[in-house]
Amino acid sequence: MQFQWVSKYIDKVKTLRIFQSGIPQKLIWLYGTYRFAQTILPKVQSIAVHLLWNSNLRRQYGNGWALVTGGGDGLGKAYAIELAKMGYNIIIIGRTQDKLDQTKQLIQQEYKVQMETIQFDFDTNSETSYKELYQKIIRIGEIAILINNVGTFEMHPFEQEQKTTTLINVNINACTYLSQMLVPHMKQRNKKSLILFVGSETGERPHSGCAIQSSTKAYIGNLARSLALELSPKIDVRLVTPGPISTGLLEQNKEYVNFKTRLFICTPSEVAQQSLRKVTIQTHIIGTWKHGLLQYLQNKQKN
Repeated sequence: MQFQWVSKYIDKVKTLRIFQSGIPQKLIWLYGTYRFAQTILPKVQSIAVHLLWNSNLRRQYGNGWALVTGGGDGLGKAYAIELAKMGYNIIIIGRTQDKLDQTKQLIQQEYKVQMETIQFDFDTNSETSYKELYQKIIRIGEIAILINNVGTFEMHPFEQEQKTTTLINVNINACTYLSQMLVPHMKQRNKKSLILFVGSETGERPHSGCAIQSSTKAYIGNLARSLALELSPKIDVRLVTPGPISTGLLEQNKEYVNFKTRLFICTPSEVAQQSLRKVTIQTHIIGTWKHGLLQYLQNKQKN
C-alpha cells in the first residue's frame, strides 16, 4: 500500500510520448537524460555544498592548537580568526612581529582562546632554522590543524629579474619542511589531524606572465594531492586553490590584473570561511563560489 505511489508514477511515465515511440527514439532519450544528469548533477552538488554544508572541525579533529603560517595579515589572519571562532587555540607565524602582535590582540579581545606568536622569516632554505622553529612549536602544545598559508606572489615577464629564490623558499620550502616535521607529531594524536595547503588558481593551469610563481603553486598542488593519499586516514590533507584575493600582494601586482579577473576578487574572510566549511568532505577546494565561476569561465575559454 505504501508503494502504491511508485506504481502510479511508473504508469504515468509510460504514457509519455517517448515511450510510445520505437526503440531508437527511446535509446536517444535515455542517452540524452544520462548526459544531462552527468553534466548538471555535479554542478548542483557543488552549489549545494557551497550554500548548505558547514564542517564541524572540532568534532572531526578534536581540541588542540591550530597553526597558521603567514598569520599576521591577509588570508592567514582570516584563517586564524575563523579557527578562533571555532574555539581553537591559535599559533601564528610570520616575518613581522608587529603584525603578529596586532592580530593576537584582535583575536584575544574577541574570542576566549589562547594565542601564541612566533617570528620567523620563511625566505630561507636552512633546515637548521626549520628544526629550531619546530622545537618552538611543539613546546607550545599538540597541533591539531596546520594551515600552510604563507606564500608570495610576483607577475613579471620570464626574462625580467625577479625574486626567484624568494618564490621558491616561501612557496615551496615553507610548506614542505614544516609539514614534513609536523606529520610524525600529528600522527601521535588520538584524533585525526588536518593539514591544509593554500595553493592558487595559477597553479592549476599554465599562466603567461607569472611562470615561476605559477610553477611553485603547481608544486603545492601536487604535494597536497600526493600527501592526501599517503597520510589518509590518520591525517586529512586538503588543497585550497583560490583565485584573486584582495591582499597587499595583489595590490602590488595590480597592473597585471585584467578587468575580468577584478570582477571575481574576494576578501580573505570570504575565502577562509568558505574553504573551512568544506574541509571535512572535499579534498580539493576552490576558494569561493566566485572563484569557482572564474575557473569555469577560464576553462571554457581555453577549450
